[in-house]
Amino acid sequence: MKTKNIILVQQVLSNRSNAIVWAVYVQSKEQEQFKNYCKSAYTAMRYAFMLKAQTKTAISVNCLDRLSHHIRMEHKAKAEKIQEIANELADKYSVNKLLNTEKPLPRKASKVVKSTKLGIAEIMAASQ
Repeated sequence: MKTKNIILVQQVLSNRSNAIVWAVYVQSKEQEQFKNYCKSAYTAMRYAFMLKAQTKTAISVNCLDRLSHHIRMEHKAKAEKIQEIANELADKYSVNKLLNTEKPLPRKASKVVKSTKLGIAEIMAASQ
């Protein structure tokens, strides 16, 4: 009976550190082929589709669902972090916060117009 090769993706512990990485490989009955390690779920999915194109084998549906879920969670975490930073910056540089300061803002000294060659009486006469 001939078994069909399939591409599998697993989370494994890295040899060099305690980080969790993704192992992508083609599993047949005899052995594991094309085994490679990826740091993120997104790169693991890209590598799985590249293996699919090269070897003409199918990717496990369960593995695709798991990868998709992890990618969504990573994007959600990044979006929440970006929103948190944006809110901090908005609070720090808020116009309302600047306008409601306890200390009044410094005012420029008003400039007094020096009288010109024409006197005030002549200016009043000219305007009438």
